[in-house]
Amino acid sequence: MAGSGPSSVLLLSLAMLAGCTPLGPVDVPLTYEPTGAAPVPLAMPVVAVGLVSDERGPAPDELGVATGDLGFPTRPLASEPPVARAVREALTAALMARELLAPPGHQRFDLAVRIVRLEAAEGRRQRTDADFVITLMRHGSERIIYTDEVRAIGGGRSPVSLDTAGYVPLASVAELTRRAMSLAIEQAVDKPGFQAAVHG
Repeated sequence: MAGSGPSSVLLLSLAMLAGCTPLGPVDVPLTYEPTGAAPVPLAMPVVAVGLVSDERGPAPDELGVATGDLGFPTRPLASEPPVARAVREALTAALMARELLAPPGHQRFDLAVRIVRLEAAEGRRQRTDADFVITLMRHGSERIIYTDEVRAIGGGRSPVSLDTAGYVPLASVAELTRRAMSLAIEQAVDKPGFQAAVHG
């Protein structure tokens, strides 16, 4: 066959083998990692993380799918821990880094989060999307002080692995997903409107 060589034959053979082999989900670790310079401590430990609700619709740990060309099988991407817990832990870490996290039972405000979107996809290209609605409420009264919607999107090219006969989503798409989640949370707590509400 014109244009064929050992590499293309090997790739095609591996793709056929992969197409016959069912693959389980790929765990995507979700932890908060600062995306830029260290945040400025505000020394206002008055905020506690309230209700975090996952309104995306899929299963609690479902993020998306990894797939590829040449007949590679679709493989689910699953968050570790489940999405709502990951966002809660990430938001807690972000508040702590800014010295905004109140000691248990001593908060002036409760910060609730609705997870509208947190998803990843791996195919010809990688894509991640985080979309959260945050609501700051006066503790004990549920009076809304501040609300906002924040969104972060990431993307990149997908690598092919001849070792595993498929696309390799773990390191690259996991990093993109962590970064999108972290960026959205940092947008939420670093906006002047949020910080003014906390100081109000």
